Amino acid sequence: MATDDKSWTKCTTADEVISVNQYISAAITSGIFAAVMVVVVVAMGEPWCIPIALVVTEIVWILAYCDWWLNKRLVCLGEPVSIVGMVISIEPPSEKTWPGSLDSDYSLNLLLPNNPVGVSQAVAAASAPFGYLMAENAITSSHGFLFTGNPAEDKVTGVKSEALHVEFEGASIHDLQTVNILALIAALAALALCMSGVGVVVAYVLALLALLASLLGAAFSSSDTASPSDAGLPSIETNKGDGTGATIQGVTGRWVYDAGHIHDSFHEGHNELHPVQQAQILGRPWDGDWPDDIDEIVRGYQDGYAQSQDPLTKAQQARPGSRWSVHPYVDGCNDTVRPDQPPH
Repeated sequence: MATDDKSWTKCTTADEVISVNQYISAAITSGIFAAVMVVVVVAMGEPWCIPIALVVTEIVWILAYCDWWLNKRLVCLGEPVSIVGMVISIEPPSEKTWPGSLDSDYSLNLLLPNNPVGVSQAVAAASAPFGYLMAENAITSSHGFLFTGNPAEDKVTGVKSEALHVEFEGASIHDLQTVNILALIAALAALALCMSGVGVVVAYVLALLALLASLLGAAFSSSDTASPSDAGLPSIETNKGDGTGATIQGVTGRWVYDAGHIHDSFHEGHNELHPVQQAQILGRPWDGDWPDDIDEIVRGYQDGYAQSQDPLTKAQQARPGSRWSVHPYVDGCNDTVRPDQPPH
C-alpha cells in the first residue's frame, strides 16, 4: 500500500483565516513594511536607497502570499479519513496557465458511495457513509465562511455531480517561498549596505540579483508538480462517452475546508481531502453504478489502511526479513543480520 508523504501545507483554525482577499492582505503586509523602510531611508538622508527598499517590498509581498497559501488557507475539520470514490474529473497541473500554474497540486473530484451520477449537493451531503465530508461544517459556518459545495462536471458527458475534491500536493509554493527567503536576505543586505553610505553600486547589484532570483522563482517554481504517481498510482481514468470506465479508488487524506477562493473571482468554498496521504485503485472500473459489494470494498480499504499504520505493522516492516528486493524463498534472507549477509 503505497503512500504519499509529500506535504508542505498546514491546516489551521477558522480564526486564523484572513477576512479579506489574499492579494490585498499581502499588499497590506508589504505596504506597512515599505512605509517603515521609506521613512527610515529618508530620515537617514539616503533617498537613493528607496529603489532597493521597493525590491524588499516586492519580496515581502510574495512571502506574505506564500505564508497565506501554506499556513492560513486550509481549515482543519477533523482527523484524516479514508474514503472510496469514482473519479468524475481530474485537474492536472499541466492544464493550468501561469500564474494559476503556481498551484501545482494534482486534483481529483470523486463521486462518493452510494450516490448516483448527477447527485445534488443537498442529497450528497445527507448520504451515507461519507455525506458528512461534503456537508457544510459547524466549524466554518459559525465563522460565516462561504460554502458552495463542489459540483464537478464530467467533461465528456457534461453531467454535474456533487463531489469530494481531493488533492495530491505539489511543491511550487514551497519552492517559491524558499527562493524568496534567500532573495529577502540578499535584498536586506543590499539595503543595509546602501544605507551605510558606502558600496552603493555593490548594493544595487546585490538588489538586482535578489530581484532576479525572486522573479525567476515565480517563473520556474510551477514546474515542481504533483502526480498520482507520487502515491504509486498508474494513470487515473475518467468516464468515456457512455458514462463508464472511470477509476474507482480509495483515498486517505486530511479533511479540511479550502478558504483559498472565498475572496477571489472564483467565489467558492468547499470541503476536501488535502493532501492525499495514500491512494489505491480498487476493483474494476465504473460500469454505470456502484458494485453490489461497495460497502465491503469501503470497509476493506479502510481496514487495510488502518492496519498499515498500526505500530506493530510498521515494526514488522522494519525488520530485515521484510525489506527484501529478492524474495527470501530465493536468497534465504531472514531477520538475522550478519555483516556478510546484509538485507537484500
